[in-house]
Amino acid sequence: MTDRVALAFSGGLDTTVCVPLLEEEYGYDDVIGVTVDVGQPDEEFVEAEATAEALDLDHYIVDARAEFSELCLDAVRANATYQGYP
Repeated sequence: MTDRVALAFSGGLDTTVCVPLLEEEYGYDDVIGVTVDVGQPDEEFVEAEATAEALDLDHYIVDARAEFSELCLDAVRANATYQGYP
């Protein structure tokens, strides 16, 4: 049995460092990178893909734009605030 973990992966410095840390310090045999698309700029996906390729990391992009927009609309309808921001 393989010890496998999914990592919320942006391709930035923090998540890039997490890959060898999870493998070497925590003993995971298989680290999988997951980037969630909530409508951010395409450049962020390019960075994540390039970094994942350089790390030989299996990488998946999950399209959550519809779910995220619904959540945001629900928050607006509810007049929700977060630390004073709508």
